[in-house]
Amino acid sequence: MDVSSQKTKCGRKKIEVDVSTLRDLPLSSRTTIHDVAQHFGINKSKLHSLKREGIIKRVSNSIKPYLTDKNKKDRLKWCVSMLDPNSIPHDPVFRGLFDYVFIDEKWYYIMRKSFRYYTVPGEEQPTRTCKNKNYIPKIMILTVIARPRFDSDGHCTFDGKIGCFPFVTYEPARRSSANRPAGTIEMKPIESVTNEVIRDFMNQQFMLNGLVKMHTNQYSYNRTMLDLIFHLMIQCFVRLLS
Repeated sequence: MDVSSQKTKCGRKKIEVDVSTLRDLPLSSRTTIHDVAQHFGINKSKLHSLKREGIIKRVSNSIKPYLTDKNKKDRLKWCVSMLDPNSIPHDPVFRGLFDYVFIDEKWYYIMRKSFRYYTVPGEEQPTRTCKNKNYIPKIMILTVIARPRFDSDGHCTFDGKIGCFPFVTYEPARRSSANRPAGTIEMKPIESVTNEVIRDFMNQQFMLNGLVKMHTNQYSYNRTMLDLIFHLMIQCFVRLLS
């Protein structure tokens, strides 16, 4: 049977797209799939195919701090200051950081506007309320960590986790309500956290509560490690006050 007269290629021809023209389009005009598809004159499904093939790709561009020459020099000086003086200049290595404590704070919303979870048939949803869902209260958490310690056998004697301390105050309720009587101790977040608040918080909460618990061996660390951490915190607090 002679089939030489039959067509070998049939169907719609592949649409050729010149992706190089995308460079001339301003960044603000190519932020969505719809914008790029409209620029090329194709539908969004075709653009998704180009994305899967790696012809185009989606990237995220974040803003970076502008560094002056002085900023660059200061950062370089700080990096050099972290070198071990005994290793300079032949074999420079960084310090062990065993006498450093790292402190950082972060704001957290007390609750989210909405969240997804799984239930069983007939289960009632919890009622969550606030005065204004556009102004959900926030709370600041202070986290303190240090470098973990290991013994000669490789066993962890201190995991480096010192604690998380919320910036809150405990005040008695002024009036009675349907939820609690007057005089009930309530936890309220500190809304304005300044340098004075942080210094006072470090003095009253972190130093007195956290370190006393450590030094009285309420954590599962050995006495030698607790003494080291305690003196480490004292040095850190002195530097903070200075």
